[in-house]
Amino acid sequence: MNEKGLSKIIILIISVVVIIGLASVTFFVVFQPPKEEWHLTVYAQGVEESWRAILEEFKKEHPQLKDYTLYVQSAGKISERFLTEERTGKHIADVIVAETGVLEFSIKEGFLAYYEPPNAKSLMQYSFFSRYAKPGYYYPFRFLVQGIGINTEYVDPALISSYEDLTKPDIINKYKGRIGMADPRYTVAIELYYFMNATYGHEFWERLSPLEPVLEPKSTVAIEDLASGKIVILIGALGHLFSDTDKPVKFIYPKEGVVLTPVCAAISKNAPNTNAAKEFVNWLFTKKAAELLVKTRGGDPAYPGLALPGMKPVDQLLLVPQDYSKYHSVPSEKIIEDWAKTFKISG
Repeated sequence: MNEKGLSKIIILIISVVVIIGLASVTFFVVFQPPKEEWHLTVYAQGVEESWRAILEEFKKEHPQLKDYTLYVQSAGKISERFLTEERTGKHIADVIVAETGVLEFSIKEGFLAYYEPPNAKSLMQYSFFSRYAKPGYYYPFRFLVQGIGINTEYVDPALISSYEDLTKPDIINKYKGRIGMADPRYTVAIELYYFMNATYGHEFWERLSPLEPVLEPKSTVAIEDLASGKIVILIGALGHLFSDTDKPVKFIYPKEGVVLTPVCAAISKNAPNTNAAKEFVNWLFTKKAAELLVKTRGGDPAYPGLALPGMKPVDQLLLVPQDYSKYHSVPSEKIIEDWAKTFKISG
């Protein structure tokens, strides 16, 4: 073959290769699968404005999230709605962020997915985090910190540093009838009653019963009553309500320790948007999400070193031992019955 013929063959081969390459590129561009679009439905306890800020920040970092639906309510209403939907085959919620009682019921009925968020795993080294988690099912995102609240216009903060101080005759004589208590029938104070009882014995509450506390059915109303002077001491106060306030109130971290009520994140087993749910739950356990929770006053973060203004990080608190496996095995009616008997509550 002469040189001219060889050149023609080479040119032909190059042309074929180029055509095949262009065809491949065209095929890839035309037929590549569309990018995934996320939608997300979150059922959560807490402050709605805070949750919206958290979801908006998550959306900024994850542009594939096209929209989300947020349902913010009490633990009881979240539980009722989620369980009813799942039992009737209406799979709507992707993520549930609620107290452990709600999540335990969901686990028993097989409605929660098994998932281990990588960012949650890194926090399991901290006892304040791991002791409240159920690995593979739920992990704490924030806490309700229960302690003592006082009105500083009526009560000298130097006089009260523990529950023991409340049993002193001068405190009882001076403030009896103006000491409030979060009602365990309607608030997380049921956990305060149970765990203090389990740690310090029944005599702990028997010594406080002579205070004849005014029962407060709502924590938000209780702090208003405390600020107004209707009550001057509050047992079962929630720490986050005392953060950065101009009200004459102060939160006391009792020497006996505080009781933490965890608000935990989990994924529905039948989540319509599994990938979005997993990514969101994992993101909740980042420092950035915890900082946003603080910034929006959404609660005490389950993250070391971070705290609401004027409050203490949970990793620096003295905690009352809390065995939730035992707590969940005792019917709440029995705990309430014991509390009512101790404080002579009828009805």
